[in-house]
Amino acid sequence: MDKKIKQDDYIYYSLLITIIILCIIGIIIQNYIKIPECIIYKNLHIYCPGCGCTRAFIAMMEGNFLESIYQNSTVLYTTIITLIYIVSQTISRITKIEKIAIKYTPLFLYSGIGMLIFNCILKNILKLMVNL
Repeated sequence: MDKKIKQDDYIYYSLLITIIILCIIGIIIQNYIKIPECIIYKNLHIYCPGCGCTRAFIAMMEGNFLESIYQNSTVLYTTIITLIYIVSQTISRITKIEKIAIKYTPLFLYSGIGMLIFNCILKNILKLMVNL
């Protein structure tokens, strides 16, 4: 049990720092930087698994959740899972009730990777169908 607590502590604090950094990067990108084209799409004319993640992140930050899902649904999924995890862990740490906290499971990661791959395949199939 002690090992699991340390793992969740590590993940909890890492996620808090990552959220802060991503919000700062999102604000900088939105206000000061033109988003470059995807190198894979530009050269090979196919979508990579990460295509649309930056646009999805910016759309989500602006409150355009449908646009975010359209660009790349993994961003919204990751945000929701992360927020649920962070909120449950924070409440558990404040109240000292461990049962409230959602524990990390690799299923969260595997689901996100699956969504990235599914998104990539679907977009490329639809692109192929439109170009026929």
